[in-house]
Amino acid sequence: MSVRPVGSSEADQLLALCRAFVFDLGRGRGGLRFIVDVCEHFNCDAASLPGRLAEQAQRGLTQSDEALLSVAFVFDGVGFIYVASGARQQGRGRSLFHALRAAQGSFELWTKPGDRVAKSFGESVGLKARKLVMSEQQGEDDGES
Repeated sequence: MSVRPVGSSEADQLLALCRAFVFDLGRGRGGLRFIVDVCEHFNCDAASLPGRLAEQAQRGLTQSDEALLSVAFVFDGVGFIYVASGARQQGRGRSLFHALRAAQGSFELWTKPGDRVAKSFGESVGLKARKLVMSEQQGEDDGES
C-alpha cells in the first residue's frame, strides 16, 4: 500500500475522518481527559478540535485509496496516526508510521491510559513508553471501567 501526501481536494473527507478520530479519542477510560489534553496541545476547544486536526492533517500523509481511510501527521512534536475502524489490521498504521518518521524524524505518540491496542502498536514499531502522567481523578471518565 503506497503512502502519499494528503490531497487538497480531500478536505471534506479529511474533516469527516478527523471527526471520527475525535469520537474514538473520547471513548473509553480516560477519553474525555485525553481530549482535553489534545485540545490544550492544539490550543482549541473540543468543538473546534476536528477542524484543527484536519487543518494540520492537510500537511500529513495518507494511503492511495479511493476513500480517505487513514491519516498521519506531526504537530508540535507529537505524531497523530488514525485509521478508520473498518480499515484497521491491514498494516496501514505501520506503513504510515514508518513514512512519517522518515519524513519528520523523531516524534512522540500519545495514547490514552489503558489503550492496549495503541500501546501494542507503538511497541510493534519499536517505541517504548517513557513516562506515565498521573493526575487527580477529574470525573467518572477517568475511573477504571
